Amino acid sequence: MLTQFVNFCTKSAIRVSLVVSLISILYAFPQFEKLSKDPSDLFLTILQKQIQNPFQPQNETQVVAYGPNRAFRLTAPFIGQLFRTQSINTQATAIWLFGVLAGFCFFYILYRYLLEKFGSKEKAFYFTLGTSLLFVGNSFFFDMEWFISFAYFFILAAMLSKNKALSIVCLFFAFLTDERAFIASFCVPFFWVYGDNRKLIPSLLTYIAGAVIYLSCYLVLKYYCHLGYASTNDFFTRLLDQFNVIPMTLMLSIKSYWFYFLFFFIPVKRAFPVFHRLVVFGAITTLIFFSLSIADTTKSLSFLFFYAFGFYCMAENQISLRDVRAVALIALFIPSYIFIGWNYGFVSPVGYNHATKLLERTIKHFKKV
Repeated sequence: MLTQFVNFCTKSAIRVSLVVSLISILYAFPQFEKLSKDPSDLFLTILQKQIQNPFQPQNETQVVAYGPNRAFRLTAPFIGQLFRTQSINTQATAIWLFGVLAGFCFFYILYRYLLEKFGSKEKAFYFTLGTSLLFVGNSFFFDMEWFISFAYFFILAAMLSKNKALSIVCLFFAFLTDERAFIASFCVPFFWVYGDNRKLIPSLLTYIAGAVIYLSCYLVLKYYCHLGYASTNDFFTRLLDQFNVIPMTLMLSIKSYWFYFLFFFIPVKRAFPVFHRLVVFGAITTLIFFSLSIADTTKSLSFLFFYAFGFYCMAENQISLRDVRAVALIALFIPSYIFIGWNYGFVSPVGYNHATKLLERTIKHFKKV
């Protein structure tokens, strides 16, 4: 039956994308109530102001409540400009729908790349299916406030694009979605060189060009437009405060996809010099430290997926279909977990949401009787 299901799905990349998108939606059902909040809600108030004038400095207390660097996260407000004359709830819904479209495209280009690069429909499908069960895949449908899913999409698009100019543009919009994408972005040149077998120097120059363009714009926004303010976050204090949840947060950020990190240590067909290994190890360590030292840990740690993807592509010929299928199915049986500040828990499938609400109403009804 499983084989028949895979054969049905893999008739086209579009069909794969639709199926895994639907599975991801059912697996981590969107919290649609967030799109129907009172327009005076702080989240909607700040988003509306950003859409009206993205380069207008916000009141500091509001920016604190919405994230210390929110003023520099402009991709979602730019999309909202397309619906400038609509109500704020309509604007938020439209941005979310763009995120849904980005999710479909994310799975499409991921599957197409794996299929064309390695030629195995089954392995490409199972890797894409497993991805849709991680927070990275869930975020396109589940995340209705921070819109970090756009950063995930643009990082993958930058990795897979063969056009250097397009890669630079994608990097720029990933960084402009969330500054955490900038911290995590060394996965891009690493993938170009070792996952896609591109030349080292051109890859580094392309990456540096994207980073320089973004940093230049960041400095202009900060000092010329006076956006944002200096963060006072004490990383070590936050790390200690969250110390008790680190093991679960770290493990569940990419769930069974930690398996692919084994190939950082296992010799692969292409030479991986010691110095390059140390650089990649340092980049991963920096990402993990930064992720565990801020409030919304899961969103940050989820960027580890792109390193897992790179390691998979490095060693694809050493990884069997059985292994890829096992990794995907294990991800299926581990609920997606999200940790934000001191609030954490598992996201819920559609059946659970409806069942618990129905049970709650039933209990209230009988209490009244």
